[in-house]
Amino acid sequence: MLNLADRTRNFWCAAYFYRRADPSRDRAIVPKVLEQVTTKANGTVKDRAATLLREINEPDRNPPRA
Repeated sequence: MLNLADRTRNFWCAAYFYRRADPSRDRAIVPKVLEQVTTKANGTVKDRAATLLREINEPDRNPPRA
C-alpha cells in the first residue's frame, strides 16, 4: 500500500509528464495513475488529481498547452 508521500510523488510525476510530454507520446498511463491517486489519496493531492483528470477527460474545453 502506498503512503501519502508515494501518492503525492505519483501525482506530481503524472501531472508533470502529462503537461510537459510531447503530445505525440503515448500518455495513456497518466489517467490511470491519477485515478489511483484520486481513489486512495486525500486532501489537496486528491483534489488536484481530480482536477487534472477532469482536464484530461474534457479536451474540447481545454486546448492543448504549448
